Amino acid sequence: MKVDRKVLRRAVDELGFESLLHLMSSWGVSVRGVNDKDEAFRRIWEAGVTPVRLEDILAVLDLEQSLPFTFWRVYTFQRPSGAIRVGTVERRLNREMSRRAEGERAGYFRALSIGNGVICVFYRFEREELVGERGGVRIVRRICHLKSIVGNGLLLVEEDEWLEWVLELLSIALGAELNSVTFPPFLLRELAERNVVRRAVVFLDGQITGAPGLSRVVVEGENVVKGAEKLRSRQELNFWSAGPLLEIETDMFMFSSSGRVKIKDGKGMFGVKEMLRLIEDILKSQENA
Repeated sequence: MKVDRKVLRRAVDELGFESLLHLMSSWGVSVRGVNDKDEAFRRIWEAGVTPVRLEDILAVLDLEQSLPFTFWRVYTFQRPSGAIRVGTVERRLNREMSRRAEGERAGYFRALSIGNGVICVFYRFEREELVGERGGVRIVRRICHLKSIVGNGLLLVEEDEWLEWVLELLSIALGAELNSVTFPPFLLRELAERNVVRRAVVFLDGQITGAPGLSRVVVEGENVVKGAEKLRSRQELNFWSAGPLLEIETDMFMFSSSGRVKIKDGKGMFGVKEMLRLIEDILKSQENA
């Protein structure tokens, strides 16, 4: 399959610059002196664009553009003594996938490094042409991938009906048991007090809400923490002590006590790495509590 120059240019223009540099490095294309997308495009084109490289670009682009709409589940695993090798993870996943397919048409896994020891793993259900032509118009198909992110003993897996299946294969590929992570209300409260919270969900009983039974109360505002402090200072309601905190949202992230997270900020790989760093900090706080 020959990749059209205009198709590649459009994909490069839409992809985050940091992601582009990591992809080039993973292909063995020099990034020395690459300061803008024009130079990056020139080097990629001169190095040759294979179908696999185009798939890589579209997969990372799909990850970046879908971040604000994707919910993730968080898991921890015991890190191996050495570095996690991208090629090893990919080979193990596809070997296990082939073994289970038993001759039937199956998809495939692709693992890509995005820097700082973080690996993105994509699964596609089957190979198909990424670029087609109809009536003289060249079309790029936007492929939806199942996505996972591996980094520093943490695993984020896209919330999907195939979640358990993907987890089973990733556990084999990483050679480690995966442990589901939840965020107890006291950790969410600590996180809320360190950030500007725009939305919070609290579980309150009927004595506070005036409604029978228990209630899931949603509070929204410019700064929910400051608003709660004003209520407490006026002795109207000690919001944080009234019931367990179930969920918080900032401008960048959403965390729930069930372990469900979302990266709301659209800054691509920066948002992914910030989420991993924040989860690491939270888990360390939990260990020290």
